[in-house]
Amino acid sequence: MLMLDDYELDIFSLEDIKKQVWNKKIEVNELIENLVQKRIFSRIERGKYCRTNFRDEKVIGCFLVPDGAISYWSALHQYGFTEQFPNSVFIQTTKSKRDKIVFGVYYKFVKINVSKQDGIIIEGYGNHSYQITSMEKTIADCFDLPQYSGGYAELICRKTG
Repeated sequence: MLMLDDYELDIFSLEDIKKQVWNKKIEVNELIENLVQKRIFSRIERGKYCRTNFRDEKVIGCFLVPDGAISYWSALHQYGFTEQFPNSVFIQTTKSKRDKIVFGVYYKFVKINVSKQDGIIIEGYGNHSYQITSMEKTIADCFDLPQYSGGYAELICRKTG
């Protein structure tokens, strides 16, 4: 726990912890599992954990895949291009990953070609940082795959009040 506090880690993998433990006799898996049972940590998925009170859906979503970035409707909402709140967090990645629900949040993973993985910026700081597509890339991506942004009608029409 002190090590996590020292490094200000709220979200981590089992491998992250193993790299920091200098005493190889310590059974890290057993230790982490014990802390999960005591509700000090929460399991995100196999080998990935966070502190029980950590629930930043953008950070968690990007942590689920190594090259994940907030994109499509989620990025449109983040940038204020839509007032409609997406009921899923859209994560763009070059890896195949099944959609999943973590802590009540639905994550939709959209696989793209490696050649389309550009225009990604980092938001947040330290262990609370996450990748998001830039404004320009978000718009281009939404026209490329409109089903992940509400369709062409939603992209082209914008209500004014």
